[in-house]
Amino acid sequence: MDSLVVTSFTPNKRSGRGNRTIGVIRALALLGKVEVAYVALDGGEPDPSLVADPAIELREVSSSRRARRAFLYRRARARGVPKEYASDLSCELLATLTESEDRSYDRVVADSPTAASALLLLGKNRPIYYNAHNLESALQSDRESWSEGDLYELAHFERLLLQTAQETWLPSSRDLDGAARLAPEARLRRVPNVVDVSSIEPVRAPGSQSALFVADFSLPHNRRSAHFLVSEVMPLVWKQLS
Repeated sequence: MDSLVVTSFTPNKRSGRGNRTIGVIRALALLGKVEVAYVALDGGEPDPSLVADPAIELREVSSSRRARRAFLYRRARARGVPKEYASDLSCELLATLTESEDRSYDRVVADSPTAASALLLLGKNRPIYYNAHNLESALQSDRESWSEGDLYELAHFERLLLQTAQETWLPSSRDLDGAARLAPEARLRRVPNVVDVSSIEPVRAPGSQSALFVADFSLPHNRRSAHFLVSEVMPLVWKQLS
């Protein structure tokens, strides 16, 4: 089963979204050949595990920034794509998804909201799977930088994505439940984030028994995670160690 994955950033481990994308690509490579078309948006090289896998073909897509890009931005905005995603959508990325109709892929995957926003421009002519990294409308609702109007537009956009995609892959049960409420008729599947433990080199446990939780604590969901760790998880750890 051959797949095409189209993503708007370089698939590497520089970010949480990169780790999710790598996990999805490597899982698809267990089923057949995978072509990955990516825009080198945030720099760096693709993850070595992708480069080394003979089932994975990586293709960098150069993104233009000319009049065509401005026209595409206006076209995307007219279809309800929020500014944040419309500004990152390139003509070349859209063309890659459009041209996929001429190739015998069993599955075409649009990774992240920017790539998936092309769905609203293509319609349902080509069945495309949407790999979501979060339920974006729920995630951004905690941020003060998003106005009520922006959040309404984001929720409307995300509902259209969920309804248009052949199937949407979401990382958690919470995201899945939220997506089902937002778009009850959408086809949804929980595809959790994964960690390739075989690629991690074991380290010797420190004698201090200290724990470090690294996160961006300006985000409310990370603050909730830290509170859960301290109030519910660590007491069980301390009890086990005592």
